[in-house]
Amino acid sequence: EESLSIILSELDAIKKLAEEFANFARLPEMRFTTGDINVLLEKLLAIYRPIYTQIEFRVNLDAELPMIRRMDPDQLRRIFVNIIDNALAAMDHKGILDIRTSHLPDIQFVRIEIADNGPGIPDEDKKRLFIPYFSRKETGTGLGLAIAHSIIEEHNGQITVMDNLPRGARFVIEFPA
Repeated sequence: EESLSIILSELDAIKKLAEEFANFARLPEMRFTTGDINVLLEKLLAIYRPIYTQIEFRVNLDAELPMIRRMDPDQLRRIFVNIIDNALAAMDHKGILDIRTSHLPDIQFVRIEIADNGPGIPDEDKKRLFIPYFSRKETGTGLGLAIAHSIIEEHNGQITVMDNLPRGARFVIEFPA
């Protein structure tokens, strides 16, 4: 019975790996439209808030944020879900999640910041975070952030990760407005 349990657990891990690999290998065709990042984030947070009651969601969405002229809402949702899920897991599903948007009018970009107060990311890992198959999680495939990076590049955007002082990690994503 114990052996069967181990086999089933390993099969689930292999299935997850295969699904992630398939997603990475053939991302759906981008369907660009004009959209509102704030609305997308608000809808996503409406799903997270009732589930993660031990997370304090601190949300500051710029009311003057311009529309994104070229975005695929489904793919951007995928990015945000991946980063938020990673943050929640890093905090062991309790802590503070900061989400903010802002407009950078000088360069006509929109910035989205997602920060947690978890243990943070070691400096040596920050350089490898977006490389396929890099993961420090026992059950991680190392494809989630690689896929996010690829989607962001398809949107002519950029993503960086830095320390969230005094504690945690901060992901900064920028897209042309």
